[in-house]
Amino acid sequence: MRSVSLPARVRPGQRIRARVKLQRVRGGSLTRTYTLRIPSNARKGKQSIRLVGTDADQGDNGFATIIFGGEDERNEGGDPGPATLTALAKEVAGTARYDGVSVRIGRARGRAFRDEAFRISGQAATRVRVVR
Repeated sequence: MRSVSLPARVRPGQRIRARVKLQRVRGGSLTRTYTLRIPSNARKGKQSIRLVGTDADQGDNGFATIIFGGEDERNEGGDPGPATLTALAKEVAGTARYDGVSVRIGRARGRAFRDEAFRISGQAATRVRVVR
């Protein structure tokens, strides 16, 4: 993500269109338009709004913890793991993370958008005036 263009004035909870300039890895750039919701707890006044993507290679070793057990060396008997398939499914589902773009405006945070065709990483920021 290279840059973002938003309306100059926004309201908390409002759905707005964001024009986002993207750069393909070792390729050209493109501009796409997404709809996002301004977090309802955004403060009034001039605010910096930042869109933050999820890196494609950002990982979590939570799945390995489920399969191979924790790092606790004192448990010599080993962790028996989940007793049922349903319990295993719940543990695997617990490792999920949002792979879209998040929005941050002051202390307010939320999910901005997700693109089915691209994994968007990086971040872009601009200033907006939040009115009530």
